[in-house]
Amino acid sequence: MTTVNPAWQNPAIARTYDVGHPMGAAALDAAVNLQATMIGYLGDFWLMLLLTVIVMPLIFLIRPPADRTAAGADAHAVID
Repeated sequence: MTTVNPAWQNPAIARTYDVGHPMGAAALDAAVNLQATMIGYLGDFWLMLLLTVIVMPLIFLIRPPADRTAAGADAHAVID
């Protein structure tokens, strides 16, 4: 929200966000908080995307578990 936006020339919009009036100040505060929230979510999204892309090559380091039955170990589990 900047004052150089041509929408401020519209009297209805200028009256809605008039900081001299408590309702206008609250409306302007809500609009700024909404924009700040969106910027924060966007930053978190890009961070999570970057971390995911960085960690993806680790998938190639995962090996299947060794076959324990070939080593002669008992393959049956006993539950009492």
